[in-house]
Amino acid sequence: EEGAEVGGWRTMVKAIDVRTIGLGGDSEVAIVTNGAITIGPQRIVPVSLIGQRFPEVFAMLEADIADSEGGSQHGRFVMRPLGAHAGQTIAGLSPREAEILALVSDRPKPLRRIAVSSGAQRALASLRKRGLVQLCGFTPSDASHVLNLQANWSRDAAVLAAQLLLRFRTMKLGSEADVQAFAREVWSETVKLTGRVILATAFGRDVGGDAIVEAVCAGRGQVGLARVGLSPMVPVVAVGGPVKVYYDEVGKRLGCEIVYPDFCDVANAVGAATGVVSRTIVICVEGDGGGTFHVHGPTAPERFGSGAEAIARAEVLGRATARDSVLAMGAGEPDIHVHVEKHLLPDAVDDNGLFRAVVSVDAVGRPVHA
Repeated sequence: EEGAEVGGWRTMVKAIDVRTIGLGGDSEVAIVTNGAITIGPQRIVPVSLIGQRFPEVFAMLEADIADSEGGSQHGRFVMRPLGAHAGQTIAGLSPREAEILALVSDRPKPLRRIAVSSGAQRALASLRKRGLVQLCGFTPSDASHVLNLQANWSRDAAVLAAQLLLRFRTMKLGSEADVQAFAREVWSETVKLTGRVILATAFGRDVGGDAIVEAVCAGRGQVGLARVGLSPMVPVVAVGGPVKVYYDEVGKRLGCEIVYPDFCDVANAVGAATGVVSRTIVICVEGDGGGTFHVHGPTAPERFGSGAEAIARAEVLGRATARDSVLAMGAGEPDIHVHVEKHLLPDAVDDNGLFRAVVSVDAVGRPVHA
């Protein structure tokens, strides 16, 4: 109610309390130097998805497997973002970035054929940051396909990518059982990180590294000789395509109720398509104690000899500005709500004793879809 906090500053704009974490079905799975698995925060395209859309991916995966020397770039690909056009001209690129971008097309290419030097890798990282290319590799969604928990895309491509990542970790290709165990480890780590985010949100602070939290989220439920458990006091509502792959286990480890709304798999897409356009305009009215009141609106300040007139003018300005802004952003006729917060001088009996007023105008409209 007191407003969202951005960069340590209170904005005075009411907002939902949101915690954003780079963790999902398309998070990047990587192996660090000690052999541990890391998931996210970078997003990549699942190999199972591109394997389904681009048949040539299988030949490239087989070629990576045949290259017995292995490497961290095996099983990874680069392409233009889906829907982008390879012929478009991009301003502001360095010669090296333009050279690398020219090698990338709208179909996947092996990353090891593009990022052939440290300079090429830096250029590719810059292009990725600008959203001009996207990487493809092994993700939790691929692990779920290996485990037959998902069947949206190509399981065969996911298995090949898992073999390559496992080989990079253990220096050997591994059996079918090894690949299954590796995929199960990725899936379990995703569940653990999800549980940690839920508990951090419930606590209102970071809980990383806490032994009890880690034991609970990992599903051990034990620290030393003590049985431990932690549960949020409210139900967890899960929405998104893959939530049922993970959240049953999350609920089991945290001992909490998991709610799946009807059509939860498309809730995010529906929300994005039917969301509202909103704008809040804040106008201040200040009295000088001598009977003059200044309205600080979207244009030049205006002066009034009555506090009531100044507040009325602030409301008119706020309504008009908020409405025009929402309409300009593509919404239909908005609903408008006005809130006035007044601060009066001591012993004041009406608005002519106004010291300061804050007029907040909220305009909310639904997008007008073509």
